[in-house]
Amino acid sequence: MFAALALVAAGAGASGADSAPRLVMARVKDALDLDPAHAVESRSFNITNEVLQNLVAFKPGSFEIVGDAARSWSVSPDGKTWTFELVPGLAFSDGTPLDAAAVKFNFDRWRLPAHPAHGRFLYTYYSSDFGGFPGLIADVRAPSPTRVVIALTKPLGPFLRDIAEPSFAIGSPQAISADPVRFEREPVGSGPYTVAEWVKNDHITLRANPRYAGPKPGYGTVVVRAVPDPAAGVRLLRDGAIDMLTDAPPAAVAALRAQPGIAVAEQPSNNVSYLDLNVQRKPFGDVQRRIEAILRNKLRRLDAVRQAVESGPATVVEIADRVFSRVMLQHQRSFALAETLAHIAYLRHDGVVERRVRPDGIYEWYATGKAIP
Repeated sequence: MFAALALVAAGAGASGADSAPRLVMARVKDALDLDPAHAVESRSFNITNEVLQNLVAFKPGSFEIVGDAARSWSVSPDGKTWTFELVPGLAFSDGTPLDAAAVKFNFDRWRLPAHPAHGRFLYTYYSSDFGGFPGLIADVRAPSPTRVVIALTKPLGPFLRDIAEPSFAIGSPQAISADPVRFEREPVGSGPYTVAEWVKNDHITLRANPRYAGPKPGYGTVVVRAVPDPAAGVRLLRDGAIDMLTDAPPAAVAALRAQPGIAVAEQPSNNVSYLDLNVQRKPFGDVQRRIEAILRNKLRRLDAVRQAVESGPATVVEIADRVFSRVMLQHQRSFALAETLAHIAYLRHDGVVERRVRPDGIYEWYATGKAIP
């Protein structure tokens, strides 16, 4: 449900006072903002994904688009008008309808600075995906309770995948209008869970939403604890104080896998980590100065990156899939810096560096994995 790497205690989900099973999980950090339109980090989205629905969603384990609040959709021949047919009878957990008017309210809130509920929030993902306010979305109409029509200023190939992102989940207009600041702590949606309690930097308690139109959740209550010390999280799992742990230290995984009663579940990462250098500003405008600055000030950070991905080859710029990575710089004048970074990252780990040129002209430096002569 929530994890990229999860350690699950066998027999998890023992019932508490409630008759429905209860799951207690831990992760190293708490959420920051539970209004998905404002949130920008995964730990917040992990919670809001359980509380709200989008028009469309990604099929679990893939990038295939499936219906969520919308059961079907179509696009005009010119690619600029999208029509969505909603699942009839959907309701938010506060009892108000998730209908076409509610969808229009949310889209207008995101895209129109003059909308009463827009406020002074940044709407980072909307601005990025659609090019500002109102951006590429020219109009949103609700011609019937179950039909939404979205008009774009020009065709947008990834439109469905954009609105499947967690930022574009549909919230209750009544709850948002009543108190948008409270909505950041207690979002009201139509998903499988509701936020029952949030004690900052301690835990979030989710309870099954009786109005959810989909399959009944497997757990009546889910408690998501914030445990900043990864080693403490491992101890809690071993002691049976929690049922599930994410963000486990890679060095502890092998021992946990061997412990009876604990199962390790892994999934490929969909995250990319990278190091940006603004070569238009000092001191990185000069190649030699960039190299000197990296060698002087950044070397200790490379070890921290290596330790963070100890389960695979060390990386400086990008972590993806099996943690094979590369340094990518678009400008030929940056070759010296790129090669320096690559050698720092890889030669210390028994590999050599090979330079390749992608079809789009971007140069990449790869670790070949060969032994150093």
